[in-house]
Amino acid sequence: MHKLIKWLTSGRLLAGACLLAGLQGATASNISVNAGTRAQTITGFGGAVVWAEGTVNNATIENDLFAATNLNVSFLRVRNWYAIYWDGDNTGTIPIEKSFRTYQPKGSVLMTSWSPPCTNGYDLKSNHSTSGSNNGTLLSNDYSGFGSWWLDCLNYYKGQGLTPDYVSMQNEPDYEASWDGCQFAPTNSGPLAYYDAGLNAVWNKFQAHGFPNQKLMAPETGHISNSVSGGEVEHYIDNLDQAHVSAIGFHLYGDNVSVNTTYLTKLQTDFPGWLKLETEYDGDGYFTTNDTGAAAANQIVTNALTMNNVLTCANANAYLVWQLVDCGAGPGCLSSTGSPHNKYYSLAHYSKFINPGDIRIAASSDTPGIYSSAYLDTSVSPNRVVIVVINTTANWDTANLQLTGITENTLDSYVSGYWPSGSTYYNFRLQHYTSPAVLTCPMSVVTIVINQ
Repeated sequence: MHKLIKWLTSGRLLAGACLLAGLQGATASNISVNAGTRAQTITGFGGAVVWAEGTVNNATIENDLFAATNLNVSFLRVRNWYAIYWDGDNTGTIPIEKSFRTYQPKGSVLMTSWSPPCTNGYDLKSNHSTSGSNNGTLLSNDYSGFGSWWLDCLNYYKGQGLTPDYVSMQNEPDYEASWDGCQFAPTNSGPLAYYDAGLNAVWNKFQAHGFPNQKLMAPETGHISNSVSGGEVEHYIDNLDQAHVSAIGFHLYGDNVSVNTTYLTKLQTDFPGWLKLETEYDGDGYFTTNDTGAAAANQIVTNALTMNNVLTCANANAYLVWQLVDCGAGPGCLSSTGSPHNKYYSLAHYSKFINPGDIRIAASSDTPGIYSSAYLDTSVSPNRVVIVVINTTANWDTANLQLTGITENTLDSYVSGYWPSGSTYYNFRLQHYTSPAVLTCPMSVVTIVINQ
């Protein structure tokens, strides 16, 4: 056992199942990966900088987030702040976006509205406020005014040399929040504004005034499960003009998708040919910034499993967390000074190694509690392969890779987990190993990079 500790902590990886003989509960799973069976193309991984713009607008933090050698965020979510406080952008979003575009030329930007304004010449809310316990709906169903505000915003950003890749007209239209919000109903009935009418107004303004190719994402609901309608996303999408929608967006609050994948699978069944973007959620293992030891490992693993299920069951093209950097709206991947939190590692096991344009390929495990997904980078020749293996069990496991259509040249493993040994414990955070064998400790995530 002491030899095992020495090898792990010195950065070397155990090679061969024989060295596991003394470990109680050791297993050997087979991870099958087939490069010939391909699924969705990845658009990116990342998160939001909403309400954290003042902190993120910093060269060091931007490098920590966007540089390919760091977190490698390739999908950025920002808020439409236009006219909320003045007639432009006073939050620092514009310099952040410019920096992001420099670091990530193949990356994507999603701009979302939390609430239309009630200031600076606009009065678009029924409660005449962006927030409040009753966050309201459109004033007198002023769809035209709502569309004009969105058009004014895009024209302003265009003047700064920036245009978002995707626009979501409203964050969580199905949720009455105590913070900034604006409710839209999925059907044309009742007191709330109709989502489809708002979407059509925005689309028509863009079409008629210089943005005919702007992609609209919908409906960006707060969750996907809904026993009455058969799915919250479906309830909205089925009641709007789908020709105006380029991508489906959704959040996962309360859906417990690390355990129950029913509605994730339903998304793929109902919308097999759609671009699907998970645009806000940390994962089912909710984070605090100071958890350590087993609690931290559980958070990292549970949230990685959330990502795995979203990618493999819903065939989502992107996964975005809520808040990349600490702010009043919640803990981020990084502290305000750039120190990584536990959330950083769940995202990093995917974002650091999988890039826009990579293709998810078939991967499966024959051992309960061991999960896997794999991705093919076709931008290099021979293609590079990334495999993410998640061990949710209490056992050590040697992951035997069964590769089809893949020739292993070099193999690198990056491990995050927690291993107690008596009164001592070892925390692994993207610990790098070079070895022909892959070992996972209990409750851990391993990203494997194969260069052919």
